[in-house]
Parts: sequence; structure tokens; C-alpha cells
Amino acid sequence: MLEHVICKQSMFNPAFLSRVAPVFKKEYIEDPDVAIVMSHIVDFFIVTNKAPNKTEIRVQCEGDKELDAVERVFSFFDKLDDTFQLDSLTMLTEQRFRERATWLTITDLVTTLSDSKTKVLDSEMLDKVSKAANISMIDNIGMDFFEDVDAFCDKLAEVNKTIPTGFGWLDNMLGGGWMEDGRALYVFAGQTNVGKSIVLGQVAASAVKAGKNVLLISLEMSEHMYAKRVTAHMAKQDVNHLIDHIASIKSDLSAMKQSGCGRLIIKEFPTRLATVSRIRTYIEEVIRNGVEPDLVVVDYVNLLSTGRHGLSTYEEGKILTEQLRALSYVFECSFVTATQLNRSGFGKENPGLDTVSESVGLSYTCDAQMSLWQTDEDKQLGIINMGMQKSRFGQNSGKVPLKIDYPTMTVTELNSNVSALITPTAAKVKSVGSAVDDFFDFA
Repeated sequence: MLEHVICKQSMFNPAFLSRVAPVFKKEYIEDPDVAIVMSHIVDFFIVTNKAPNKTEIRVQCEGDKELDAVERVFSFFDKLDDTFQLDSLTMLTEQRFRERATWLTITDLVTTLSDSKTKVLDSEMLDKVSKAANISMIDNIGMDFFEDVDAFCDKLAEVNKTIPTGFGWLDNMLGGGWMEDGRALYVFAGQTNVGKSIVLGQVAASAVKAGKNVLLISLEMSEHMYAKRVTAHMAKQDVNHLIDHIASIKSDLSAMKQSGCGRLIIKEFPTRLATVSRIRTYIEEVIRNGVEPDLVVVDYVNLLSTGRHGLSTYEEGKILTEQLRALSYVFECSFVTATQLNRSGFGKENPGLDTVSESVGLSYTCDAQMSLWQTDEDKQLGIINMGMQKSRFGQNSGKVPLKIDYPTMTVTELNSNVSALITPTAAKVKSVGSAVDDFFDFA
């Protein structure tokens, strides 16, 4: 009953919804029907800053099962009293969320501790349980700039936690790399066939090598195809001749796994059918299966669907970007994606934000946007260029030339040795190491 009350009040009480949305997680709701409706309400609120009506929720549904669940919840609404005191309901909801979060945390810890190979520090256990038991739906007033000067300066003294991008120049431009605590969306904007997917695959591989868990979500390539590309990069083997090096690939990837690298989970969704809400549900499922993502790579944002009809390309791009960036807050990890440049950006040196295809609203929303481009001369030399189009983390200009080796799906920064521009570097075969199936988790 309480969960239905929470759901109904979230739809019709804006003040209550503004308190629920920042702390809500689908697993806090036991009733699966209510969980579906609440997820749609919160997702809609995060993007539009208002609650959806019944029709807008129905439009977001994916398939008849979800629609049936929504109708069951709506039919229950008529049995509920509409009068609730805001603070009392907030207190009850807060208590329910704390109980569920604490139970789920303890259950997860018991499962983790039962695995003899997994070590969990007492401090980590205490921190997780403490966070679950102290969920609060009452926001503080924010930072009191002068009164909170000590806390502010302590924060300044902390080392910025980042995840390496795989490119030294980009790390420097972004203040160390991708933000480890999330709240950021990064976009690579490139012309067709310039190598955006190769760069995204390398970004994922670099984070994995740094010990981070990465979700690589593909909206145009199969899981197998993406795994081949990442394998070619990891093992420095020709992507079209991997079958000739099965033994060394298994050895190389096995050695990497044993050295303490992160997890790489590759998941494909049909082009233009998956919504950001579907991506959120998927990530929640991954977390329930014991993998906390440190970085999510989406290839690429324009191939997602808003689930709405009649929108302009500007509106659609802006909404998708806002929703994807919102997930970086929900899951406290950075998101990296890509977009296309329009015709005016093809072959143009250091293209600007005005060359982004479909929706410049994407550029307005993201936290940093990097361009990838080639001139005709660059194509002959196997060069692509990376530029900084926009950044909230530092300088928003500059560029660097990169050497791209298509057989091994590898992009490297060029040094001052001009011969590197002329003589392609042969793919170096070396032992890096799990069986491919051990290293890659195909969801």
C-alpha cells in the first residue's frame, strides 16, 4: 500500500517528487509494477523537471508487459486517499527506502563475503551500510560560501580522482582524465569513418587496464564485433587475422586478468530502439549481478531513441544528452559517447561546435566535447586529429595529431619524430594475457 501511495504522490505532488527523485533507486520498491511506474516518473522528472501525466508514462513503456504493469498501478490509484501531509509522507518514504537499501546492502555483503576470493575491508562494509541507513530526502540548503570555507579548502586539497583516457594530451586537458565520481558526460564528435568507435574502444580498454569496471554499450555493432576490435587493440594483432593467434590471445588476456585489470562488459542494443530508460534498467541489472561500473561508454548517443514522436532533431539530441548525463549522477560514474559532424565539418581543420550534426543541443549539455577529423593528406598518412571543442574542466581549445593503426584498432599520440608520420609502425606481437571468454563478459 505505501509503495502505491509513494507512486501516486510522486505523480501528483511536485514538492514530494522533488524530494524522492534524488535518492530513488528502482530496487527500493518491492512491487515490480510500482517499480516500473516510479522509474518512468523519476526519469521524466530528471529531464523535464516536472512529473509526467498518465499518457506520457504510457508512451515511455517498452512493450505490452510494461504497459500492463502501468495500467494495474493506475487502476489502484482510485482506491487511495489523496490527502497526505508532505513531511509525514516524506518521513515514511525515507524510512522505507532506508530499510530496503540496508537490507539489499547487507545481502550483497553476505554474498561478497561468501566468495573466498573476495576481500572486503571492515571500513568498506561500514561505509556501505552507513550510506544505506542514512538516506535522506531533505536536502541541505547548499554551500554557505563564507561559512563553509574550511570544508571548501579541504576539498581543494584533495587529489582529483580521475580515470585515464588513454591519451596523455587529453588527460592534461581534462585535469587528469574522466571524473571518477561521475556527474559528467564526455563526447567525441567526428566525421563519418574517422575512427570514433576505435577511439571509444580504446577508451574502454585503457580504463580496464587501470583496474576499472567498464560497460561498453553498442548501438550499431554486435558484441562479438566489438570484442574483436578490443581484442585486436589489447593483443596488438590484426583484427582480421585473430583466428591465427588464438593461443597467444588467450594467454595474453589471461595474464591481464590475473594482473588485476577491471571488468569489461559489452552489451549491444538494436539501433534506435533502446531508450535511456532502457539503458538505466540494464545498468541496474548489471549492478545487481555484482558489477559496479566505473565508466560507461555508449557508441553512440544519436542511435538511442527518446521514445517520443514529433520531436525536431535539435529537441531529440538535447533530450537524449540530458538523460544520458543524468545517469552519470544516478550511477556516480562518467559517461563517454560520440556524435557525428555534419557535412561542413568533413575535412575541416579543427572544426567548431557549429559543425555538430543533428543537434547542437548535445554540445550545450555535455561537459566536454572533443573533435576527431582528417584532411585528405591525413588519410594518406594514417593520421587523425583530436581537438578540444568545449570543456568545463579547463582549456577549451587546442589539438593533437594521432597515428591510427586500423589493423590493430590502436590510436597513439605522435611524438616529435617526423618519420612516424611516414613509416607505419608494424604491429608488435607481445605477451600482454584469460581466455577471451574469461576476460570479456558478454551480457
